[in-house]
Amino acid sequence: LIGSFHEFFSSAVVRVATPAFAKAEQEDGDSRQRYFQATVLVATAQWIFFPVLGIFANEIIGILFGANWLECVPVVQVAAVGAMIWAPFMLSTALLTARGAVTEQLRIQLVYAPLLIAAIFVGSWYSLMMIAILGNLTIPVRLYLIDRVMTARCNIRFRETMAHMGPSMLVAVVGIAAGLLSRWGLVQA
Repeated sequence: LIGSFHEFFSSAVVRVATPAFAKAEQEDGDSRQRYFQATVLVATAQWIFFPVLGIFANEIIGILFGANWLECVPVVQVAAVGAMIWAPFMLSTALLTARGAVTEQLRIQLVYAPLLIAAIFVGSWYSLMMIAILGNLTIPVRLYLIDRVMTARCNIRFRETMAHMGPSMLVAVVGIAAGLLSRWGLVQA
């Protein structure tokens, strides 16, 4: 379910955002404001979807896949948290590509991919839950590496991106509260 969201929504957005950021760079040389605006919109969509997925994972998995798959509920919930952490930075790759920072992105992947593989390998000795937890623990490393490149190539810092996230965070908090109330209502019924 996590992968489906990224496959259908995120990949479509990145395919459109990359040329839009490149065009902004050519026109006025500054795609920062467009990046912040697009990031707020994309993060809002993700911060609505993933809390709902996490809160209603039991029901969603039960309906889509059946009772035999309900053991996966905690794994989906942990993965949904990781997806929410990554949400404000999903468009960083599109902006970096538009700015020609392909080599820097390759370097990020050369550090991050082996770390993620190691997390999956170690987690696989224990459980799917451990894979999800260790996978989430690699996200701060990826964010740190992206922050360094975004600062150097785009003059955009992590804190600056997060400062624009106020409206998205408000939507997320309201969405989580509404989801929890709905979940509580399902349990009471």
